[in-house]
Amino acid sequence: QEEDKPNMMYLAIAAEEYTSLPSSGLCRINTETREMETWWADNKQFTHEVIPVKKQNGQPGSWLLTPLYDAGKRRTTIAILDSEDFSSGPVCRLNLKHHVTYGLHGSFARQSQSVVSDSLPAL
Repeated sequence: QEEDKPNMMYLAIAAEEYTSLPSSGLCRINTETREMETWWADNKQFTHEVIPVKKQNGQPGSWLLTPLYDAGKRRTTIAILDSEDFSSGPVCRLNLKHHVTYGLHGSFARQSQSVVSDSLPAL
């Protein structure tokens, strides 16, 4: 159906000029209007690719999840953005028990383990 046709594209971005750096921001492009919005992480924080999760109960939009690696603190959080208010940045950050280093298209671990901190409240 036409209303189900996706028209938003989400990307991890490194810079607005044509340079090659680790990604430190996110970009949303409307494929119909070509409008672009960006969100930039703080200094020494690096974004991974966005994972969209459709909202429940008829709410419009999606939750956008991205691992956010803080190189200064050697800590990784899962940043959650609201697709309906993209440029405002994360509405929530979930701290992981250990860091996941920055990696283009993925990261690897030696063993399976619980990675979300036990001290965080449930969503």
